[in-house]
Amino acid sequence: MKQFTSTASSNGLADELRKLIANMPGGARLPTVRQLMSDYGVSQHLVQSALTQLRTDGSIASFVGRGTFVGTRTVAGAAATTRSVLTLVYDSPYERSEVIASSLHRALIHRHYESMIVTYHDHLHAMDALRGGRRYDACVLQPRMSVIRGSVLALLRDIGDIVIIEGQMADGLDVDGISNDPGTCVELALRHLLDLGHRRIAWVTEQNEHGFFRLGVRIFETARSFIGLGPEAMPVVIAPMSRTERNFEDLAGALRPLFGGGAASRADRRRGGKLFGWRDVLGAFEKLGLDVPRDVSVIKVGTPDVPSDHIGRLTIVGRPTFKVTESVLARLEWRWRNRSAPFETVFDQPVLATSLSTAPPPVR
Repeated sequence: MKQFTSTASSNGLADELRKLIANMPGGARLPTVRQLMSDYGVSQHLVQSALTQLRTDGSIASFVGRGTFVGTRTVAGAAATTRSVLTLVYDSPYERSEVIASSLHRALIHRHYESMIVTYHDHLHAMDALRGGRRYDACVLQPRMSVIRGSVLALLRDIGDIVIIEGQMADGLDVDGISNDPGTCVELALRHLLDLGHRRIAWVTEQNEHGFFRLGVRIFETARSFIGLGPEAMPVVIAPMSRTERNFEDLAGALRPLFGGGAASRADRRRGGKLFGWRDVLGAFEKLGLDVPRDVSVIKVGTPDVPSDHIGRLTIVGRPTFKVTESVLARLEWRWRNRSAPFETVFDQPVLATSLSTAPPPVR
């Protein structure tokens, strides 16, 4: 039996139950009324009164024949309103956003939330469509690599009680962000290549202001000083993007200087390892006459369980889909309980999924 030292009142028991559910994930089932009576040594009436308070303030939801769950529905008087979540996804050829949005959609529905996905390419068109007077309990923005426009964020803050940016850092934007951890990505990738025996390792990244890529470059440059290799052995390559920012402008051209303008010796080629953050990397090496992984090992920053990311060949460092979904859900439900807490970026820990694009350099 738990030590229920508060006065024998529904208010006191409600406070104790709030402590209990604060350590439970959203959607988790609460103990039965009978179990709570036994746990806290109180009457059925007291338990029912305390649960009514929690239902009223939105901490729990009860479903006839199914039980009582953490934070899935708010109740005002006798009327119940399901929490609603809008996911706004920037349209791109990169499958990751679509897969994660669908995974999040299914998870939200499983937790008895209302969920809607809106995919956009023209932000002005999306803003016009969303100015319909409807409000949401939360808005999740997946901008991918597009610029996070202040007007879009302002609209989402206007129509949503809370806003979360998935896939980018949100420092200084007065919203929460869920991002891959660039430090761990660099560490996992470097450790793998160094363990394989590579001593020429380049970090190739997109030319944009995306916080993850800027931090990745800084961390990579810091790491090489600890490894004891200089910029010649561990260079950084900034590859220009196309005008639409939907692909590299000329990835092969950006890589060519790493191999002496395309005339590098076979031995030099075989010592190289590369780290990437885009999808079409193998084609660039084919243009340079390089074989992966015989001539060069490749690690891509991406999503290990999205087939179009690894295409059955690429070693990936990044967050699996289920981990991203869990992190977004956890942050949504945490923010609903902590409205006044400071905004921040939550960093997910990536994993390394090895495949056919990395191998030890051949013995010279």
